[in-house]
Amino acid sequence: MQVSGCSNTIRWYNTNANSYANAISGYVQRNLIDQFLGELPARRAEITDVGCAAGRDSNVFAQEKVIKRVSGIDLSYGLIKIARRWFPEVDFVKANFLNLPHEHSSLHGVWALAAIVHLDTKEDAIRSIGEFNRVLKRNGNLFLCVKEKLGNEETEIVEDKLSNGLRFFRYYTVDELQTYIEANGFKIVDLQINRDKAGRNTSWINVFSRKVRIPRERTIDAIIQRVNKHK
Repeated sequence: MQVSGCSNTIRWYNTNANSYANAISGYVQRNLIDQFLGELPARRAEITDVGCAAGRDSNVFAQEKVIKRVSGIDLSYGLIKIARRWFPEVDFVKANFLNLPHEHSSLHGVWALAAIVHLDTKEDAIRSIGEFNRVLKRNGNLFLCVKEKLGNEETEIVEDKLSNGLRFFRYYTVDELQTYIEANGFKIVDLQINRDKAGRNTSWINVFSRKVRIPRERTIDAIIQRVNKHK
């Protein structure tokens, strides 16, 4: 299959859902999950796993005593169907990251591990972080993980060792990711750059942040205009 951009990548996930779900099932990043759980602002917290794939991390969260309810969101219906079959006690929904199926200020945490890496544009990434702010309560926690931009390329079609497939990725620098997060009303609590746990030639930026305010639309628009100007 020819792969270019988010929509084709999602079609790839739908076609290869079973093999991909099995390939990633053992790669739980327990240290990141424990840090996220430790920083949640409430006991018996309600959280969502954005980009949940086949529900691996959602299921881990569902077993934790500090979690009252967890939902899983993904763009791939093929992966959502597997998640529902594997973990029926968790609520899984196919939804757009720019329009999450949650009320304003309803969640204590948003877990977004490798969630926005397939979005077509930086504007979509910025808007999605704003949507994470919308659904979080004040002092709610956001965990965001993206691939670090190391060279000149901002996007790439990557042959993945885990799945043996081609997928579209967008890369981010630390500076631009910090700008997007802080402009969207978050205070960064911790930022880590880690090598890929599965042995791929990739570095990941992991950011733990806390919602401290509602973002100013003028600030977001100005950043998007600046991003679009330098395309």
